[in-house]
Amino acid sequence: MFKKKILLLWYSIDANFGDYYICETVKRHIEGWGYKCIPMEVGLPYEKIAEEAKQCDFLWFAGGGIIERGMPSVLSEFIEFHEKAGFIKYGITGLSIGEFDYSDKSTALKYWVNNSLFFYTRDSYSARELNCLADSNNAKDSVDVVFAKDVKSEYVKNEDGYKIGINFRDLPYPDLSGEFEWNRWNEVIDNIDYDVVGIPDQYDFSERVNFVVDKSYSPDGALAIIDECDFVVAMRFHVILLAARMGKIPIPINYCPKVERLAEQLGISDLLLGVHEYSSLERKIELAIARKAKYAQIISDCVCEYEEQAKQLFDEVRNSLQKEI
Repeated sequence: MFKKKILLLWYSIDANFGDYYICETVKRHIEGWGYKCIPMEVGLPYEKIAEEAKQCDFLWFAGGGIIERGMPSVLSEFIEFHEKAGFIKYGITGLSIGEFDYSDKSTALKYWVNNSLFFYTRDSYSARELNCLADSNNAKDSVDVVFAKDVKSEYVKNEDGYKIGINFRDLPYPDLSGEFEWNRWNEVIDNIDYDVVGIPDQYDFSERVNFVVDKSYSPDGALAIIDECDFVVAMRFHVILLAARMGKIPIPINYCPKVERLAEQLGISDLLLGVHEYSSLERKIELAIARKAKYAQIISDCVCEYEEQAKQLFDEVRNSLQKEI
């Protein structure tokens, strides 16, 4: 039987932890609804994406941080892209934007927001800013799609003590933030009186730290290590999100505003660390341990709420697709 085709745009390069699970989650829903899913790199030239889009029935932007300091040409030149793509119907889920000035791309973004079949952001800031830019209310405040990923924990508590996972990455805008102070963070982590394990990243940081990090990175491998931990000190947005969904207590490092927004959603803003707040790490860990039961309940309640919102998001998207393609 002929299946209608949905072109799924996502950042596929280097198997980024979050982008991988964004794609996996959306793809699972698309295929479960009986459509054919065609994943494609969103950073390709818009002309190439348009060629593929003309062969499909719908275009889905999977979500994540595809608009930060820069944006792919499929967005910055969206009006031209859309014409080349035969004015394909499209929608957006789980998007967030950076806190930069996008006024020079306002015409393209306004068109993108206002002509979408559905448009869901993953935080209120992104919805508010995009609606302001587009003079619209089309962007709906929702949640990250990975709240709808099938995930379960197989962790069995180690009675000998707590295990703390550490996830680091380079800073994307060192001209604004300064460089990440690896030596300072190492000095503090060396003094932590708990078992420490590195959560590998797409960009290997094992040579920069004093603790053990598995060099053979894969998203599923990193997720398995997260599941071995009780607490997770992390920079990556989706490491924090999936740790919370697996019953861990995250201590987020705010390398980017989207991390601060996620900490607010999870009810753990008081555990948030700045990228240069290495001297506060021990205090935050002790706070998390001392109030473990309290944080576990807060996180559980928030996760349940956002899992339900994610389910509702996909139900609404499915209904829209069934009517329109």
